[in-house]
Amino acid sequence: MAEITGRYEVAKTFCMVRDDMGLHTREEVAPDLEAKVASGEMEREEASEYLGLFDAVYEFTSDGKINSWMKIPEGVSEEEIKEAVEAGEIAAVENGYMLVEQKEWFEKEGKFFYDTEEYREIAGEEQSSVDELTFDEEGLLNFGSGMMKLKKV
Repeated sequence: MAEITGRYEVAKTFCMVRDDMGLHTREEVAPDLEAKVASGEMEREEASEYLGLFDAVYEFTSDGKINSWMKIPEGVSEEEIKEAVEAGEIAAVENGYMLVEQKEWFEKEGKFFYDTEEYREIAGEEQSSVDELTFDEEGLLNFGSGMMKLKKV
């Protein structure tokens, strides 16, 4: 059984690269976004924001929390950060990252789970918001309902 606590970076995220919808790395996504900007299909700022998803860090703490850290965007002043923290829009700031979300994870019968806090429904029946956290054959953590694969750092 793999140990789950620690910090993780986004290794792959689910998106469209050229004509391939699937899980892709930053190295696959970046040139595709650059081509979309060059063709006018996408604005530079939108492409930068999308690529910024790869800068997220997910921290699985020993007390059952998943802290989602996002890189503070360039050009955001210390004053703006301070105001956002005081207003409760950002929970914490650390090493150029802001804590944007916190969820719960737990272990049960040797397996790891977390509450996505998402409302799910199939054929009118409400489904559980809890997902199992599993590691793939490469040792990457399947996360976000399978929309991301995280690499421990």
